[in-house]
Amino acid sequence: RKPKLTVNSTQENQTNYYIMAPYPNEKNGDDVEEVEEIGLDPVAPEEQKPSATTLGVGGYNVDIDNRTLPYVGIVVSAIVLLISIVVPSGKNENQGYGVSVCIISMVLGLVGAFMVTKKTDLYDSPLTKIPMLGEVTWGNGLAQFLFLWNLIAAAILTF
Repeated sequence: RKPKLTVNSTQENQTNYYIMAPYPNEKNGDDVEEVEEIGLDPVAPEEQKPSATTLGVGGYNVDIDNRTLPYVGIVVSAIVLLISIVVPSGKNENQGYGVSVCIISMVLGLVGAFMVTKKTDLYDSPLTKIPMLGEVTWGNGLAQFLFLWNLIAAAILTF
């Protein structure tokens, strides 16, 4: 018989693997299964895990903290929107509004990225409590504001 592998999940972050291999019993010649536990390294707690996303940019790998990534996305999308508003010639009735949306999004996106990387105590400090949402931090409030700001801007600039 071949050895079989069984999995026993004992804790939320750790799984134990057991190999059951038959070996002959010396007394009566029957096969007896021996259980051997293979221990794995325990999973590191969330605060010890690296939380970065690697992006390939121009042939280089860039590591961006996962909490900074949304703000970098806001800044990049604001630059793309600014280019799409300013470059085309012709009549654009919402050009001033579009430029103001881009500038405000870029500035607040850079502020958010700065708060995440350098001022984490301010980013995580409570701003207010909202009954349905609970406690809102400065970083969470900034992200929610930028979401609503750009959602409204997308609706106005599209239709």
